[in-house]
Amino acid sequence: MKSLSIAKLQTLNVLVYPEIISLFDIYTCHIRPLLNSHAIELEQSNACSKLTCFIKEEEKWFLLNNFELFHIVKSPYIDFDVLRKEVAVKYISQNQFDFDIIFLRAH
Repeated sequence: MKSLSIAKLQTLNVLVYPEIISLFDIYTCHIRPLLNSHAIELEQSNACSKLTCFIKEEEKWFLLNNFELFHIVKSPYIDFDVLRKEVAVKYISQNQFDFDIIFLRAH
C-alpha cells in the first residue's frame, strides 16, 4: 500500500475501470445529484480516508472502487487543503480484479 496526494493524482491519467463504468454512471447520474452539500462533504471526506484500488496500465490509472475520489481528482474547483490530502492506494493487476473483493472488502 502506498499513499498519494490528491495533487499527485491530478497529474496522472486517472480513468474509471471499463468493467465498472456502469456502476460509476449510476453513482454519478442517479445518486450523487440527490446528495446535498453536507452529504457531498462527508462523501469527499470518506473518499480521502479509504483505501482506493487502481489497475495501472502503461500511463493509465484505472480507478476501481472510489467514485467520489474520481470526482475530487477531476474537479477544477479544488482548494489547497484538499490537494494536500493523502489517499491510501493499492495497485492490483487485471488478473487480481474481483468485483466482490473490490467493493465488499476494500475499506
